[in-house]
Amino acid sequence: MNTTSPSRGMYPDPDLLGGSVLLIDDDQLVRARLREDLGEGDLFTRFFEAENGLSGFSVLANHADEIDVIICDVEMPDFDGFKFLQMQHTREDFAAV
Repeated sequence: MNTTSPSRGMYPDPDLLGGSVLLIDDDQLVRARLREDLGEGDLFTRFFEAENGLSGFSVLANHADEIDVIICDVEMPDFDGFKFLQMQHTREDFAAV
């Protein structure tokens, strides 16, 4: 995904504005801060959230065609970010995310 337009330099491509992101982190405050920071630039207008890799995988399974970017914490109890990535790579339908 190209986030810049050649004519606009380092500014986001207007065609990409309004995307969606899946935030996976066990800390609710971290997710809230990410939502706030990412929402300020209008690059992302829809947010999906999960508190661990397993619930993140469930959200992705239900909304794969709607999610443009995934931001995932690596260290989480029970089902960490590495396990999430391993499971994601086993599914061909998640290859574009």
